[in-house]
Amino acid sequence: MSELNREQAWNLLTEYNQDQFHLYHAKVVEGIMKWKRFCSQPMNFRA
Repeated sequence: MSELNREQAWNLLTEYNQDQFHLYHAKVVEGIMKWKRFCSQPMNFRA
């Protein structure tokens, strides 16, 4: 199975689901996953 990029995934989602709640929920989940990925990266504050 090939990987989907963000645009392809959104097109697939909206093809089968037009409910605004579910589309909003998908965007919220995407934002949470991006935040979680950011927070899991080690921070290096060396100058």
